[in-house]
Amino acid sequence: MPVVATLSVDPGGIGYQWHSDGGRCRHEGRIAWDNVIEIKAFKRDMFTYDLICLAIVPDDGLLIEIDEEDSNWESLVAAIPANLPGAVRWGDWFTEVAFPAFATNERTIFAKDLKGEQGVAPNRSLPPTLNSTSSVRGSED
Repeated sequence: MPVVATLSVDPGGIGYQWHSDGGRCRHEGRIAWDNVIEIKAFKRDMFTYDLICLAIVPDDGLLIEIDEEDSNWESLVAAIPANLPGAVRWGDWFTEVAFPAFATNERTIFAKDLKGEQGVAPNRSLPPTLNSTSSVRGSED
């Protein structure tokens, strides 16, 4: 799972980039809103501070992670409920994820069921890779 930087957030979806080979190779991708299967908000313990993150899973299964230090964070969290009916708004999940400090506090903010209906599903655990401090899953790096 690459930790990515957003390039664009628009009515068509999310454009993003990530680097591999120690930053020597730059990659770009795009996720259309219609292809988003699930979004989880959670927090990483960075030892001296917490970092709020979103794990976004499109229908191709490649999970990407975007954190609150991204320059397009505010645009992204505003665009999620605007483009994914049933998604939880930032103001309704932020406190639950932010507190208490130094705990993961994961919360599903959007999930599409297998029938294609949109809305929030019951909270399920994050994949094990999200519960660690690893930033890349698979062969992306």
